[in-house]
Amino acid sequence: MKKVVLLSLVLFVGCKCTQPTQNEITLQKKYDSLRGVLQIQRELLEEQEIEIHNMRDELQFKESEISYWGHKYDSCSNYVNYKK
Repeated sequence: MKKVVLLSLVLFVGCKCTQPTQNEITLQKKYDSLRGVLQIQRELLEEQEIEIHNMRDELQFKESEISYWGHKYDSCSNYVNYKK
């Protein structure tokens, strides 16, 4: 009788140890969820870096355009002053 109880206890504990506990399942779900959030944020960061790069290119273009029109203004101003 003692052997049967002992064997049952060993089998019960052995089965309990191999199955994940509720805490482990909950932690795994939280880990998977956070991993998904991290992936989404990583993708957003990459999109923002691309957008920053494009905006820098646009800014450089606008600065060169401003410089062109500034030189054009100076040239016209000098021409008008020269003709006076």
